[in-house]
Amino acid sequence: MDIHQVSDIFTPTTPARLTFVEREEINKRIVRGLSTPGNQLVVYGHSGCGKTTLLENKLHQVYENHIRTNCMKGMTYEGIILDAFDQLAPYYITNIETLDRENISTSLSSEYISIKAQISTEIETSTTRNKSRVLPPQLTAQNLARFMGESGSCWVLEDFHKLKKKDKEKLAQLMKVFMDMSDTYKDIKIIYIGAVKTAREVVQFDREMRRRVSEIHVPLMTEDEIIKIIHKGFSLLNIGIDDKQIIWDIYNQCSGLPAICHKLCLLICEDMDIKQTSTEVGNSNDPDDYIEIDDSSEYIKESKYTAMHMEESGSSDPYDYSERDEEDLKPPIIKSKKQFQNKNRKKMDNCLKEDAFQFNAINTTSGLYVENENLQYAFLEYLEDESDTIKCAFEQAFKEKHSEDIIEALSECDEKGASTNEILSTLIDINASCTKKVLNKTLKKLVKNKHGAVIRHYKDSDKYCFSEPFYRTFALSYFEKKIKDSGEITLTERMRLLNKAFGAVQEKFTI
Repeated sequence: MDIHQVSDIFTPTTPARLTFVEREEINKRIVRGLSTPGNQLVVYGHSGCGKTTLLENKLHQVYENHIRTNCMKGMTYEGIILDAFDQLAPYYITNIETLDRENISTSLSSEYISIKAQISTEIETSTTRNKSRVLPPQLTAQNLARFMGESGSCWVLEDFHKLKKKDKEKLAQLMKVFMDMSDTYKDIKIIYIGAVKTAREVVQFDREMRRRVSEIHVPLMTEDEIIKIIHKGFSLLNIGIDDKQIIWDIYNQCSGLPAICHKLCLLICEDMDIKQTSTEVGNSNDPDDYIEIDDSSEYIKESKYTAMHMEESGSSDPYDYSERDEEDLKPPIIKSKKQFQNKNRKKMDNCLKEDAFQFNAINTTSGLYVENENLQYAFLEYLEDESDTIKCAFEQAFKEKHSEDIIEALSECDEKGASTNEILSTLIDINASCTKKVLNKTLKKLVKNKHGAVIRHYKDSDKYCFSEPFYRTFALSYFEKKIKDSGEITLTERMRLLNKAFGAVQEKFTI
């Protein structure tokens, strides 16, 4: 059995290696983009959705080496060029001194060192007040492309969206230079990684690049993919999960973000005092046997009832209970079709999904299993880590007029999201006054970082939902507390309510 460290398996802040999950369609597009000469890439998606992990794993398969520049607010085009130039040093200086890399010509290596010497001179002659490095005349975009092409390097620019517009324009032009140089250096490539709107930002600066740039959107992970991370990780640690509900609870709190899944799993291991793969031998199950949920559970009762009902009635609707035989079947706590649909549909959907996906409990030879107490610890610690972020996000959101009513209405809608018409209908139900025009305008603001980004917009379905499941839980608690305090509230009272709401959320995950 291979021994792995927990920190190498669950990696919320670094690219996953051991728990990397193949996402076939996206992987295919990335490999195609990397393999096409002259083609440049823009990889974009929500923060924490796995962009860097996907790209890193594919780059290791296609390229011998690559360099990475992490863009930050305030960085300039010149600073980014110098950062890339500096990272090329091992390939050129090593070549001159030891001739280890024969593929790099001596003349190009000498040119590299000459430019580097000029940059060093610029630093030495600058004043003590200003030591900013400047680009020497020889360090042009074309020369940088030649240096990178000769060393066989691919260049990745992380967080491209953080740069100023003028620097983005210059980097878009730099990408065009790399395209033109691909006739000489077929593997030369720039990859921009950024937030949701990054692709259009790159292409809009030069329409000629539209057909020479692969715009690859990395969506949120599916339930299948999130569950695979959990399975891979705990299997590598030889830690079991015999209660499938624990796996579902982790998935339900991730909102499709692998970064949250990794963080929760890491916290579970912390509570279990697991630091590496367990080699203990305890009471284990046959690895070929799959542990099923207890037959007495409500999920199984509902699942069995639905299967029997559909088989006997020939109905294709699992929620059609008009013909049910209550004496024979007696499904758990179902008084009417409407009540079942409104109150228990989420639970039923999860059960049906589980049957369709057929995911297994996680077996172990160590006899160590994740318990509900470990999961609750992970939830509470995650909330504690995010407490200030959550409260700050809602503080920013509530500054916008009508935002409280809109967020309250959204919290009453389906947790998977709601259209503007559904939110508007709920606003009427809670006696809030808001026109459709105002609603659309406010929703567009609430998805932005400066307004808390508590809401996310899905373009494909044109629906809005909370950006994290914890946000919805927090909103429900906040408005429950607010209803008890009738009337208008002051800013101080709002802060008190936010703190009370956070306490209520913590209580929810306490045994």
